[in-house]
Amino acid sequence: MISGGSGSLLSPLQSSVSLLSFRANHHDFILDPANGMKYWGGFLVIIGAISLTGFVFAAIISKLFPLSDNPIIQAIQNDRYYCFLVPLTLPALLVAVYFHWLSMKLFKHA
Repeated sequence: MISGGSGSLLSPLQSSVSLLSFRANHHDFILDPANGMKYWGGFLVIIGAISLTGFVFAAIISKLFPLSDNPIIQAIQNDRYYCFLVPLTLPALLVAVYFHWLSMKLFKHA
């Protein structure tokens, strides 16, 4: 049994109610807009940092290391396609963002 603050034992009903209130408060913490936005914002920043680190390793750093015996690392080192994929996609992304902005301006002022 779970003991209360005064040293007495709580009934099973009281302990299950306190457990449910803890779960409800924990659930409210995640769904609260202020706390939830911080949680998801931090999560997305961490995912972005991991992706950037992986890309920099695959595109630049792995080419500087001597050849490896590991087949996965060796495949990354010998890659000549994916190391240029993201940098060459950026100009197309900038054109798409410009056309999106232009279409929104034309829609608002039409």
